[in-house]
Amino acid sequence: MPAALAETSGGSQNLEASLGHLGTDLEALGMFAMTGRDETLEWWPSCGETLAWRPSWEESSGIEESDGLGEEAVTPDVPGAVGNLSLTEYGTSFLRVNWASAPGDVDNYEVQILFNDTQVSPAVNLSSTVREHMFSTLTPGRLYKIVLSTHSGSYQRAEILEGRTVPSQVRSVRLSAGTTDSSLRASWSSGDGDLDFYSVYLFHETHVQDIRHVPKHITQTEFHNLVPGQLYSVTVQSVSGTQTNNSTTSGRTDPSTVTNLRVDNELSTHNLLVSWTAAVGVCDGYSLQLLDESDQVIASASVHFSVTNNHHLFTNLTPGRWYTAHIQTLSGTAKSKDITAEGQTCPAAVTGLYICSNISTELSFCWAAPEGRVDRLDLYLYDQVEEMQSHRTLGEDALGWSFTHLLPGTLYKMMIISRSGKLSSQLSIWARTGEY
Repeated sequence: MPAALAETSGGSQNLEASLGHLGTDLEALGMFAMTGRDETLEWWPSCGETLAWRPSWEESSGIEESDGLGEEAVTPDVPGAVGNLSLTEYGTSFLRVNWASAPGDVDNYEVQILFNDTQVSPAVNLSSTVREHMFSTLTPGRLYKIVLSTHSGSYQRAEILEGRTVPSQVRSVRLSAGTTDSSLRASWSSGDGDLDFYSVYLFHETHVQDIRHVPKHITQTEFHNLVPGQLYSVTVQSVSGTQTNNSTTSGRTDPSTVTNLRVDNELSTHNLLVSWTAAVGVCDGYSLQLLDESDQVIASASVHFSVTNNHHLFTNLTPGRWYTAHIQTLSGTAKSKDITAEGQTCPAAVTGLYICSNISTELSFCWAAPEGRVDRLDLYLYDQVEEMQSHRTLGEDALGWSFTHLLPGTLYKMMIISRSGKLSSQLSIWARTGEY
C-alpha cells in the first residue's frame, strides 16, 4: 500500500483529498480503510468492475450494501409500540381499551383477546388511525389477556394488557328471619361467569354492622344477636380479582313478643281487659284479636306503641264464655310470633226472679233464663238469720223451683247462683211462707 494511504485522518475533507491522489493506482490496491471522526470508508477490489465504497455510521443501522454500484438500500425499522395501552371501560360482558399511536410508519394494528392463552375470538385488524377497541360478549368476572400488535411491512411489535370483566350480580337476594330470635338470614342465587368469593355486608342505616366473606359455592349466611324489629339492609358483593358487583336488599328482624299477657274480666259479664308488658327492641305497635271457643274472630284492635299504653278493653261480649286473646308485636311490616292468653267473662245472673206461690209449708220461685252461657244453677234457701236450710243444683235450662216442708209464717231468703266454669253471678229474694 502506498505510504500516502497507510494512515490518513480527518473528516470528509481528508477522505476526498486522499481519493484524489489515488489516480490509476486504485486497480493495484488490494483493500484499504480510511477512518475519519464520524465515518469509516471500506474498500473492496472488484475484478473487471468499478470499485464500490460506502461510508458506515454507527448511528445509522439501517444502511446496508446495495446490489448495484454506488447505491444505498434501507432496511425497514421494527415498528414502535403503541403508547399508554390501557383499559378505559369495562362491564360484565365487555372490555374497552385505547392507546396512543405508535411512533413512525404504521400499516395497521391487530388486536386479539385470550383466556388461558387461548384465543377467545378471531383477531381484528384495525386502521392505523384507530385508537380504541371494544371486546364484547365476554364472560363476567374473567381475567383476559389483550394483545395489541403494531404492523409495519413484515415487522410487528406487540403490547400486552390484562383486563378483567366485572363479575355478574347475584340474583334473588333476600333478607329474612333467621333460625334464632333476633337473627337474619341472607340468601341469594349465583350469577353467571367466574367468581372468587362473596363479601356480604350488613348495614343499619349507613353503619356496617357485620361483614362475612363467603366461599363461592355457598349462597347464604346468617347474622345473629341483632336488635328485634330493627330494619337492616344487606349487600351481597360478587368478587373477582379487584372487580366487584353489588346486589342489595333490606329486611327486618322479627319483633320480640310481649310478656305477661293477661285477660281479666274484672267481674264484668260483657268485658275483658287484655294487658301485657311491652316488647323490647323496635316496636311500632300491637295487633290484637279476640277469638271465641270455636276459634272465630269476635273482635280485633290495633294499639300504637306507648310506654304506658299496654292494655285494651274488649266490650259487648257474651256472659260466661271463654275467649282467647292473640297479640303480635308490629315493626314495619314484620310481626312477632303470636302470644295468646285465655279469659272468661262472668256468667249473667238470672233475671225476673219472683215468688210464684207461697203457702204455709212451701215457697215456689220463678225466673227468666240468664243471658249467655251457664253451666248450672245453684239454689240456696236461708232462714232469716241466714243459716242454710236447703240447697238444690239445677240444670242451665231450669226456670223455677219449689222448696217444701217449710215452717208456716217464716221469712226465708232464696239465692240463685249462675255458674260457668269457676265464675258465678248471683241474685236473691226474700219470701215468707203463709200462715195456717
